[in-house]
Amino acid sequence: MMDFVFGWVRVKPGKRPEFMKLMPAHLAKQRAIPGVLWLEFNESFEDPDVITLSAGFENAQAHAAQVAGDADIVAKLEEIGVDGRFENISADTKRIDVLKFDGSARKQQLAHPPANAV
Repeated sequence: MMDFVFGWVRVKPGKRPEFMKLMPAHLAKQRAIPGVLWLEFNESFEDPDVITLSAGFENAQAHAAQVAGDADIVAKLEEIGVDGRFENISADTKRIDVLKFDGSARKQQLAHPPANAV
């Protein structure tokens, strides 16, 4: 079953350009993971400190592999981020994850793996 994620990341005031500069290399690496159908980060039209996320995966295993490869970007968000909200949707599961970038975001993220990724 396919997995989808729609999310929003809030960074500290003025830090969005720094985050977006990291995206080309990060996205190239993440999009190369088998089963990642798309992964996009875009600047919000309404809020200069928000980045939107849209992702699609062939299955929960591909989603889990992408999350496993997120350590570098989550580490950067621990420095420049405030919080993030991610709506995880599959055929049998709908879940909202909220991360606080307070030094524990990676631990928070790994505590809630994609459904059926085992």
